[in-house]
Amino acid sequence: MKANRILYVFAAGLLLTACQKVETPMFSDKDAFVAFTDKSYKTMEGSDGIFKVPVRVVSVNGLDVTVDFTVSSEAYTPDTIKAVEGVDYEILNESRKLTFSKEKMTDSIYIKVNNIDDLYKSPRHFDITLTNNQGCNFGAYYTAAITIQDDDHPYRDLFGTYTATAKDPSDVSGTKTIEWSVEISPDDDPAYLTRMWIYPILNNSRVSQPVKASINLNTARVNIPMGQVLGSYSVENDILLAGLYSLDEETEAITFDLAGVLDCDLTGVDAEGKQVSGSDIAIRCSKYVMMALFSEEDLEEKAPTMEGELMYYVYGFEMKKNKE
Repeated sequence: MKANRILYVFAAGLLLTACQKVETPMFSDKDAFVAFTDKSYKTMEGSDGIFKVPVRVVSVNGLDVTVDFTVSSEAYTPDTIKAVEGVDYEILNESRKLTFSKEKMTDSIYIKVNNIDDLYKSPRHFDITLTNNQGCNFGAYYTAAITIQDDDHPYRDLFGTYTATAKDPSDVSGTKTIEWSVEISPDDDPAYLTRMWIYPILNNSRVSQPVKASINLNTARVNIPMGQVLGSYSVENDILLAGLYSLDEETEAITFDLAGVLDCDLTGVDAEGKQVSGSDIAIRCSKYVMMALFSEEDLEEKAPTMEGELMYYVYGFEMKKNKE
């Protein structure tokens, strides 16, 4: 089909660009730094055991380094989403100081998360910030955002880390697959129990925003609205989640569906959202999942279908929840 040929040529172009030679930068201990391994972490209220937040020194030969840390929730509003130390969580590092050496390049902050009640409420948040570094510089992630999710959500079995798989769009035979990690989280507002957020919906570096989806347990479906912004290409151009509406055989112009939904099967849970014993929780979507480029001027029309530039796509899309 001509549509498949267009999609394949576009995807192949992306791969060729990605394969260009890149010079390997030189690194020495004058460039060493201490930082969190990620910019954000999530844990569950009342989780068994202790939640560990790793901090790492990146160094060629290893260095003697010390760093202090502080905790705060002042950046978050309203007060209902602020995590309160001593109520929602406890820091188990009494000295609030981390130490590193050549033999010990990683240290951790240990957090005990408390289970407060049986009423579902919004996730609570706080930040941990590294301070008073001795021995090397700070890296980019010197502050980590911590989210404590409430374990009383009625559909909590659905949330967590999933492995997504899809057909490789660069493979003409359609036999190869690609794989990436996806996080599915509840909505912060307890009023929207059937709303969840998926990130990243596609394994593309341009995807910088999560997409919202709705759960319908009566029909065992997950619906993901088209037209959601996935990221920004430039000041004047946005990338949107889109469906294929039509392809002009003569001009090869693609018209995208921006008003429909990506309708997906939900398996492995019962009518109350609980995981069925012995079954894997999975979300399977049969349609093409696409990202398309549009100008802000075009998007002002708010048209349900619109011509745009194809950026990336997958098909045979499935997300399967990882075993804990």
